[in-house]
Amino acid sequence: MRRNKINQFCEFPPKLSLEPYTKEGLARRECKDKDNLPELPHPLEYYDYELTGVLIHTGTTDSGHYYSFIKDRQNGRWCQFNDSHVSPFNAQSIPEQCYGGQFTTSVLDPIQKQFVQRTMWKPNSAYMLFYEQIHPAVVLPKILPEQKKIMPQELHAKVWDSNFKFLMDKNLFDKDYINFLQKVVEIINSSLTAKTIQDKTILKATELALTFFVQTLSHSAEKGTLSQCADLLKEIFTKHPPTSRWFLEKLMTSDWIDHMLTKCHLLPVSAEFCKITAHSVAVLSSIPTNEILKDEPPKVVEEEATSTEKKPKNNLYDSSHLIVIPAMVTPVGKFLATILRMMKGMNKKWRNFENFWCLFEEIAKISREVRKLMFDFGTLRALGHFYLTLDSPWYQGKRPKKVPELTNNEKLMRLNMKHLIGAISVLISGTKVERGVPCQENTEELLELSAEDSKILTQPILLRIISDNSYPEAIVRMVHHLCFENRTNSDLIADTLEEGINRDDNTKVASYWPVFVGFTGIKDSLEQERLQNFVPKYCNVITRNKAYPRLTGSCIYQLVGLVRKILWQDHCFYQIILELLMK
Repeated sequence: MRRNKINQFCEFPPKLSLEPYTKEGLARRECKDKDNLPELPHPLEYYDYELTGVLIHTGTTDSGHYYSFIKDRQNGRWCQFNDSHVSPFNAQSIPEQCYGGQFTTSVLDPIQKQFVQRTMWKPNSAYMLFYEQIHPAVVLPKILPEQKKIMPQELHAKVWDSNFKFLMDKNLFDKDYINFLQKVVEIINSSLTAKTIQDKTILKATELALTFFVQTLSHSAEKGTLSQCADLLKEIFTKHPPTSRWFLEKLMTSDWIDHMLTKCHLLPVSAEFCKITAHSVAVLSSIPTNEILKDEPPKVVEEEATSTEKKPKNNLYDSSHLIVIPAMVTPVGKFLATILRMMKGMNKKWRNFENFWCLFEEIAKISREVRKLMFDFGTLRALGHFYLTLDSPWYQGKRPKKVPELTNNEKLMRLNMKHLIGAISVLISGTKVERGVPCQENTEELLELSAEDSKILTQPILLRIISDNSYPEAIVRMVHHLCFENRTNSDLIADTLEEGINRDDNTKVASYWPVFVGFTGIKDSLEQERLQNFVPKYCNVITRNKAYPRLTGSCIYQLVGLVRKILWQDHCFYQIILELLMK
């Protein structure tokens, strides 16, 4: 059965007399004696009604949206109610907005390659009409304050609570009020000097400013000052480190992280919050530990008691068994432990969790000491396991014989895990790699990659990361770090690229091009050796996929780009190219 929405033109009057449709009205019209018509029980104007509301549907039978036009009983003005937005409405626009029908618009004709006039059905039309009697026989009295008992107390309290919240929001999100608080934050920042740095009033004022940013400004429709306010808060953190510590402690004891980084659907807002949080971590991490803890000893983390209760169903994304929290931790360590524990169940919040992973990436960029802390806590393993699930070398459950296909939600979730790959890339790029020749890199800034963490650098895992292509820039950065002056890793990446292109569907091969270009463009002493070893593998790829003309053409295009880079001693390479072109 097929459903259709009727969009034909349908006019309705602003005033309507229902007398012809009433019992007495029908009796008068059916009376044969026109001279002795039955009398009406009410004056004729009693049956008059006027239009007071129109419910509009825009869209199709499968999807769409509802909104309404309503006339105010007190002043007679019309307003449009569209979700949480209320705006004035001109009643003279009712025919255009509510009657449906057709309209003429300009569309681009792909054949003529110019805009032409087309007649189309309007998607919006009236769905339901509301008429109100103009002269009712009984006029309801106004409810006076002392007559509140007419309304049930529970309903009365609910209505007033809703009205009070509306008035509070109206004041909180007032543009002048937001500008005023913005000025307060600027004053706090400008007043920070060597004399006022210990002033507790500054700390309290900064706490209020941060609360304003999270609970008010981030929800306001006026977000023009959001970035400016975030920059001011970061300046305050730098000048007054105790505010950074208070902020991190607040994040660990409230729902701010969950609210701003997993529930907020506005990426610019959550991105600014992520930058503020990472900056506060950077400020505290730059202060010596004994200086941070001079007023308070490091917290001893108690181990959770082992439960004898039946364990819940295994969660593929649960990385709890990989997280190692040392007994003594600093404020930065406590915060890192907090966000690591938040990863449990994060797969259910995939729609808005992109900047949650960005927080890990930004924290990893801070310093060697912070990256060492992240390695000590098992961050690389936890991130890798969450991303790889069944492909993870740290998966403890029973692996299915046949890997189940990804659901639509899982496919969309991977698109939002871009910065998780970014965090993995930053961590791996901060580790030591054996170089065949001396390099101008500061090895003191690099960390040793443990044997357990090194499991992420196996071919199946690298193949999964490269083929997903969720963050090409980060993947190329990681590949460059691993392969620079390292023959073993170069061969590993070359084999991975060959296997991936041969394995995947021809429509996915384009995802390998960024890594292909980055890998073959590494400038070191192994460049020519790397290229000459990789080109035959790539030629095999082209030969195996020659049944796909578009894929073959793309591969040859990439291959020809390598000609200018390779210093061949014979003409075998050019012979291969000619044979491929002739086929």
